[in-house]
Amino acid sequence: MGLNKRLINQASASSFGADNFAPVTYTGNRPSTQSITGVGFQPDLVWIKNRDSSSYPHVLTDSVRGNTKYLVLDTSAQYTGSNTITSFDSDGFSLGDNGYFNGGLSGAYNEMVAWCWKGGGAAVSNTDGSITSQVSANQDAGFSIVKFTSNSPADLRVGHGLSSTPELIIYKRLDGTGEWYVVSSEISGYYLRLNSTAAQAITSPYSTYFASGALISSFTPAVTDQIAYCFYSVDGYQKVGSYTGTGSVGSPTITTGFQPRFVMIKNINLNQEWVMIDSVRGNNPAKTLYPNYSNAEATSGNNIDFNSDGFTIQESGGGINYRSGDTFLYLAIA
Repeated sequence: MGLNKRLINQASASSFGADNFAPVTYTGNRPSTQSITGVGFQPDLVWIKNRDSSSYPHVLTDSVRGNTKYLVLDTSAQYTGSNTITSFDSDGFSLGDNGYFNGGLSGAYNEMVAWCWKGGGAAVSNTDGSITSQVSANQDAGFSIVKFTSNSPADLRVGHGLSSTPELIIYKRLDGTGEWYVVSSEISGYYLRLNSTAAQAITSPYSTYFASGALISSFTPAVTDQIAYCFYSVDGYQKVGSYTGTGSVGSPTITTGFQPRFVMIKNINLNQEWVMIDSVRGNNPAKTLYPNYSNAEATSGNNIDFNSDGFTIQESGGGINYRSGDTFLYLAIA
């Protein structure tokens, strides 16, 4: 039984969140190396962005592919680098002197942010689907990392390792050109692209098993290696949802059932950027990063109040409230 079937009370939500998800900031020290501590657990997914420079895109590393392999959000390839994340540690991770991960140089060090998720540790084989997948799943936190090789463009089901149906899935081809596809039960029948501002596009219906060949028919060749990050809502900790924009400051207010520390938002009706905001960097005024851009951190616009049971939009436009009547997909985490 997934933890989303029972309530994490408000008093324990903060502790539970800190045990499973952490946004952390640090200062790069390239060409030196360093260990980042204070995460609170050994992460299985680390998503990093240089806050000061537009020369460094978002990079993602996970324990299923291995700490030396990373993905860049504004490219289609997978990269390998021994001087990137050198290890996942019990309270964080260690860094080499790669500028994407440990930005800046002596005398001009850059400020960095890392969003860290706890999975299930070492991946295990999963045979729930029509093929075998490699899965690191954190059942309690509604999060899993899934690696698989597709073998059919027509009828492919992939086991995700979670006890409840994922409500948000981000997946990416590893062995060639491929978009960062996003599917969600909140926009069933459509997909988005995390590396693009594009509005939603039509795809096959969302189902318990995500079907890469059926969802996205443009994969060529049919046999491809892929990675997926899966999320479902957990009462008191994590919420996948949507809201309707008003175009007015101070509304809407979205109820999540907990005080978020992180939100990622996308207007599904317009060609607008994805927005990432967290309470560690600051949410009102918001310090915004955009997954589909390598832009440095924006320090105005997209203001949000994190309330005890959700968040309130404090912008009349931008990527979080333009325009009235539009639908905004979000992922919120305590």
